[in-house]
Amino acid sequence: MLAELTCKRNKLILFIIAALTVFFAYHAAGIKINADISNLMPVDKEFQATMEEFGQAQSNVGIMVLAIEGDNLFSLEGLRVFNDVIGQIEELPGILPGIHPFNFLSFQKKGSRLSAGYLAEHREAPKTPEELADFKEKVLSDPFAAGQVVSRDGSMLAALFPLGSIADTEETARLHELLEPLKTHYRVYVTGDNFFTEEMNYYLFDDLKTLMILAVIFILILYYISFRSRRAMFLPLGLILISITWCLGFMSLMDYSITVMNIILPPLLLTIGSSYSVHILNGYYRESRPHLEKREWIVQAVSHASATVILAGITTIVGFSSLLATSIYQTRQFGISMSFGIFTCVLLSLTFLPAALSCMPPPKGFQKDHVLQGKITRFMQRLSLWVIQRKRVFFFAFATIILLFILLIPGLRYQSDYQGYFPRDSKIILETNYILKKLGSSQQLYVTFEAPEGQKNYFLDPEVLSAVNGFEEALLAHPDVVAVDSFTNYLRGLNTLMYDRQGIPENKGLILSLSRYFQLLRKEDTSGSIGLMTDADYSRITSVIRVYNHETGKFLTESPFKEFTEFIETTAGKKIPEDLKHTLWGSSMQYQKLSDTMNRDQSFSIALSMILIALITAAFFKSILYGLLSLIPIIFGVMINFIVMVLVGIPLDMITIMVSSVTVGVGVDDAIHFLIQFKRQKALHRGNRREAFFHTYSIAGRPILLTTVAILGGLCILLFSNFLAIKYFGFLLCLTLSSTLIGTLFILPAFCRILYRKMG
Repeated sequence: MLAELTCKRNKLILFIIAALTVFFAYHAAGIKINADISNLMPVDKEFQATMEEFGQAQSNVGIMVLAIEGDNLFSLEGLRVFNDVIGQIEELPGILPGIHPFNFLSFQKKGSRLSAGYLAEHREAPKTPEELADFKEKVLSDPFAAGQVVSRDGSMLAALFPLGSIADTEETARLHELLEPLKTHYRVYVTGDNFFTEEMNYYLFDDLKTLMILAVIFILILYYISFRSRRAMFLPLGLILISITWCLGFMSLMDYSITVMNIILPPLLLTIGSSYSVHILNGYYRESRPHLEKREWIVQAVSHASATVILAGITTIVGFSSLLATSIYQTRQFGISMSFGIFTCVLLSLTFLPAALSCMPPPKGFQKDHVLQGKITRFMQRLSLWVIQRKRVFFFAFATIILLFILLIPGLRYQSDYQGYFPRDSKIILETNYILKKLGSSQQLYVTFEAPEGQKNYFLDPEVLSAVNGFEEALLAHPDVVAVDSFTNYLRGLNTLMYDRQGIPENKGLILSLSRYFQLLRKEDTSGSIGLMTDADYSRITSVIRVYNHETGKFLTESPFKEFTEFIETTAGKKIPEDLKHTLWGSSMQYQKLSDTMNRDQSFSIALSMILIALITAAFFKSILYGLLSLIPIIFGVMINFIVMVLVGIPLDMITIMVSSVTVGVGVDDAIHFLIQFKRQKALHRGNRREAFFHTYSIAGRPILLTTVAILGGLCILLFSNFLAIKYFGFLLCLTLSSTLIGTLFILPAFCRILYRKMG
């Protein structure tokens, strides 16, 4: 027997655990923090294939925007510094050549001809007052530059840089140094994935320290109040810290990093893992026999609690392992890491804890009395009598929750926008929103049109271009559309500039003439943005749609985004001839698909974990009925979770999606402990239902309440996180596990009362 071996070879066991801790600590020291938000996106082969097909196979992972604003925006000295900073930024690793006011390509009319050229002579800042005046006039009057490198009100200039990779901490620090000279002339605003990553990195470090310190303090206080013993404080804490060390070492060996998804792992493991110690300690103090040989009664106490600990550990691991069925790589990492962490907690509870306890003197009498006859035990005894007399009330409450869940679940909303993870007053969020307000939007969607059978010069036909133009005009009428950049847009602009006429030229010869000017622009384009609009033989053209949420002034996401894409395919799509193939694509489409993925993952992981847990508990109790009964508190808690999410407006995102799986794994522990003790007491008090319930509550009620309070208290620590999603995660887990506790102490006994004769 493991308990007997552990107590007999206690020093050897402690030595082995110490050696393993040193091994894992060595590897844990090398674990990395990865704050790259772009890695949260699941890999979608279909999406990647579409991007490659339509010319977006570059290695860039995002975009960085540098914007300046000031009372004297167009000054020789200020623009010179702006130009120098842009050049230095483009030399940094991971930042590709960008588009800015000095290299922006456009057209100017000279006499009766058009010429393609840059807004700035020689693609650099003006050096003389005359050059400055010419540059200012071109920038403020150019219809193509507005909303891209200059705000529509002319008060802000901007440079946009594609990112080849997310910069590391040192590179981002260097970037901030380069921006300093600009701040003497302008108000400087920056945004982009590299700055979001930098901010995320800061918060991850800050959160990890704060959450762990608060969780440790809470655990120490709770264990002392519960057992009035220093050993009951520090042994479980030591056990959990060892488990966390092993878990971090395991993650390092698996080449996992600390991310926004698993930053909650150490404090979560600290709180959940501590529950197993409660069961062992409760049995240790309850069954202490100072007059007997110490090893004998400790072995007995651990043996009685081991079934509960092992079964609870297995079901918790099943709950976390169900996350392996999700499509998000970081979520799967979290599931694997937490499963390993829970396994180590169970193993250490059954080895480290009894080995350490067997090296200490027996507990004092008042400590045993505190467990056997304390306030919590007496409260549970009274509660048992009250609950079994009101079974119909709890049946009605359970039915009401089911009805509310069915009615409200369609209103659950989703969130895939990573900006939602940051505090609303975060500097990066404020600057991003301000840039969006001034420039319009950097969020883009693409609609690519392909000629039937790849016909060359198809998109030089006036009728075809008029149809595409009608489609774009319908888009521009939508309030969420900032602008549409396309070949037809350039044709309209060139037609106005050259001939002072509005719209698409009706003459094909005129279109051919203007298209040659566009080709000049296309050849000079180094960014690839203009080249994307047409291919060389005009058998394919692409409309670039810049969008934003006109109600919030932020990126277009979730339901508004879905409604807009439906508008493109229906209302605006009616303008497109039936024989003209078109494809809607872009990185924003991937975020929309993420919502559908989260919905599918959520449903599948919950169903899978519940089925597995029902099978495991049914096998343990050798009864299908017991397996089904163990799910009642979980079902109750999960339904409460979704009802509150809908009523309060908390979205389902890449972090809160894990709440249900955690609830299934952790929430079933209380039900298992209750059912194990209920089956024992039912056998001891045959025919006496009152006594069976009374003793079940008397023995199991205290550890059930203490373990749940320990977990809830630890999870409340998550409310101090800087990330809104993690705060939601902590709140929802507290709510849901509180609900499973209610389900265990009120709903489950009501079912047991009705099914008493059939429960064997």
